[in-house]
Amino acid sequence: MIPIAHRPLRKRTIVRLGYGMLVTSAVSPFLIVPVAGRAAGAAMAMRPAVKALLPPDLEGILKDELPAAVRKQPALVMATDATVGEPIAWVDEHSEIRGMAVDMADAIGYLFGKPVKSVNVVWDNLIPGLQSGRFDFSISVMLDTKKREQIVNFVDYLVDGSSFLVSADSKLHGLDLASLCGLRVAVLRGSVEQGYVTKQTEQCKKEGKPPIGIQVYQGNNDMLLAVVSGRADVMMGASSQLGYVQKLSHGRARSGGEPIGVATDGIAVPKGRGLTKPLQSALQKLIETGVYRKIMALYGMEANGVSKVTINHASY
Repeated sequence: MIPIAHRPLRKRTIVRLGYGMLVTSAVSPFLIVPVAGRAAGAAMAMRPAVKALLPPDLEGILKDELPAAVRKQPALVMATDATVGEPIAWVDEHSEIRGMAVDMADAIGYLFGKPVKSVNVVWDNLIPGLQSGRFDFSISVMLDTKKREQIVNFVDYLVDGSSFLVSADSKLHGLDLASLCGLRVAVLRGSVEQGYVTKQTEQCKKEGKPPIGIQVYQGNNDMLLAVVSGRADVMMGASSQLGYVQKLSHGRARSGGEPIGVATDGIAVPKGRGLTKPLQSALQKLIETGVYRKIMALYGMEANGVSKVTINHASY
């Protein structure tokens, strides 16, 4: 789960982070310009770069594993929240969803002989949309937890955790949850990190320490802006994204501590539709053929990859 411009206006650089563009201006080093048509963001055509990674003999190789009802569909529908930002998913200047989530979904569809329609959905509506049958599966940075497993199934595909980013000139080092008392902490709405700090601030109060100033945002770009502008002391988010965010901050942000809660993110799948096992088979095939790693490499995410695909393998 993105370069952030730092040149003067005469050499302005435009950078996509989540749903917006970060641009340099003479007034402020960070300015968000919303992408037109964000709400309607969608992707249908497979990128040539991904198509080139897929051997012809893999096309439709697993089509018979799909449930009969799904085989009748003209396309599979994958939901993601494109506001979480690069490298997972974002909306580009053409109002199309891009990112690892889209590329991986397209590769999965290729094995099933089906095109995949990727749709942009607000985070809070991902699981309800799966439950209602609007979407076939969701690829994002959704941590596989025992609580979530009660509602949907997870095909675990990504090693992840929660990381800390602070401004480059911050005096904060070696952060963990216990050291967040009294700090202003930016988190994504509905994220595991929001749960972490909500629970921790109560512990801070019990210990007679100042509570955490929890700031809830919709995307990583907003959190980063809060940190580099001094409105937040630290941002917490998925390790799979924050390493990428840090590199593209051009030295304005750095790690504030070691990742915590290292576990796996899963492709969320509705229960009872018969898609969980086929998706596991598809991902495992992509791993065995090297396609999975090549897609991850497109986004510098090789270290977050898995070698074996599991189902509902939550650690907590």
